[in-house]
Amino acid sequence: DEHAILDECERGEDAAKRAYEEALQQDLPADVRTMIGKQYREVKMNHDSVRDMRNAMA
Repeated sequence: DEHAILDECERGEDAAKRAYEEALQQDLPADVRTMIGKQYREVKMNHDSVRDMRNAMA
């Protein structure tokens, strides 16, 4: 079922989002922090898109 697939996708995006959040808590060089911050924002946008698609099916 599509809803279950989107649930699993969101779960994966949650894990990625947490990993980036943990990385951003570390003492990182500015250029690395900038790169990770950019990637985090993209992961968060993907997470939110998957969540919105799932919620639209409810």
